Amino acid sequence: MWLLWFGTAIIFFIIEMLNMTFYVICLGIGALAASVVALVIPDKDFIWLQLASFVAATFVAFIVVQPLSKRLKREDTRYKTNFEAIYDEIGIVIKEIGPDGKEGRVKIRGSTWRAGATNDQHINVQERVKILKIDGTKLYVRPFSEN
Repeated sequence: MWLLWFGTAIIFFIIEMLNMTFYVICLGIGALAASVVALVIPDKDFIWLQLASFVAATFVAFIVVQPLSKRLKREDTRYKTNFEAIYDEIGIVIKEIGPDGKEGRVKIRGSTWRAGATNDQHINVQERVKILKIDGTKLYVRPFSEN
């Protein structure tokens, strides 16, 4: 009987690896506990003890694993990626940005972007700018001051 419980636990663990919901792993832990009980007490008259250990271990696993999984999922979402990561960053003007929508170029994190000023002002080469908006492949910037 313990092999049946152990095989069930393995199946639950494989299903968990495929979908990563952290729910099925709790069932796997419960089946693993029932497998241990079946190994220690192999008498078929005590199948109720195996079922009770399955339910108890699954319940405890839900209580322990779910808060941990929520914390792990929350930490994954705090990092910005792609163009979202350059909002509020500081870049260097490499081709002057002029008034009336005259496009310039800004270098940020090793990449060069088309850029325009947010308030139609002139920004010289080598000035530091702050990225305020991204529209397609064009950045909208303003001069950066330390204050």
